[in-house]
Amino acid sequence: MSVWADKNEDNVLDCIEEACRNSNELVENFHKKDRVHENGVDISCENLGKKINFQAKVKPGKEHIEQLERFSESVADERIYVYVDQPSRPFKKSMDKLNGVVDFWDAKKLDEFLISNRSQLYIRYMFLNTTLARDIHDALFKIFSCSNVNPTPLESPILDYWWDFKDRATKLHANLELIELFWKDRLLSQDKHSSIVLKGLLDEIFLGFAIIAKTCSKGLLDVITRIAKQQPSVLSYYVIKVLKSTPWGGMVCMKGETECSVKEKSIIHEWMLPTKGSGSEYSLISNYLGDFHNIGQNIEAGVDYVFSARQNREAT
Repeated sequence: MSVWADKNEDNVLDCIEEACRNSNELVENFHKKDRVHENGVDISCENLGKKINFQAKVKPGKEHIEQLERFSESVADERIYVYVDQPSRPFKKSMDKLNGVVDFWDAKKLDEFLISNRSQLYIRYMFLNTTLARDIHDALFKIFSCSNVNPTPLESPILDYWWDFKDRATKLHANLELIELFWKDRLLSQDKHSSIVLKGLLDEIFLGFAIIAKTCSKGLLDVITRIAKQQPSVLSYYVIKVLKSTPWGGMVCMKGETECSVKEKSIIHEWMLPTKGSGSEYSLISNYLGDFHNIGQNIEAGVDYVFSARQNREAT
């Protein structure tokens, strides 16, 4: 799935603006601050007297041709038009006519630019686009979508499923801890930016994520889905238990939600990756791996909370 699959034009431009600010003296985002006067230019950046104008669309169509033509007349040393989905046929004809006046970037060229210029927002989007992150998101949403059901403690009919939940959560936790420990020193020992090194590190980390997704998170999502079908009330009970724990505080707003809107997705993503961009891109990645480790730890802890409540009832 493309990094941009669920993103809009503002998301693309935010990444471009951040990348430009990392390597240019003067950056203006007309799309964000002065749309009335942007005249086809979304972002303009200048360094050492060289001016580059950007315009971006997720999927350009016929209705965007006039704006492209105005953009081609903007004053700049370079004019770069960014698109992440294939443009319509009429728009493609306009691209052919203006090729040379405007440099057209697809998602691949955009990726190279954002990595080369250290867009930390783009790195965040890359982490959240992994199969591992999507599985965890879907598992969390499945759990919280059951919280509108009257909660009931764990009982014998669902016990085998819960032990399966525990086993898979433990494996997820252990693997996420392992990948954090494996990469931490290597990441924090990097002291200067290299797009080749950064891209290589991300590729290796995401390969590890893909393995964890195949061996852990997919199975975790499957067992949660089975529990949700057979006895959603226990997952509702899980929600009550975890929301009493400080590490789950950011998910309070998800209680009772049954639709995964943009708002709910954002809440889950903020809980999954609370680290904000700061420092070097390598320390950011190290912190993200720590965030994923915490996700696994917190999910497993929730399973244990439910088990402990059952044991306490049996003891009394």
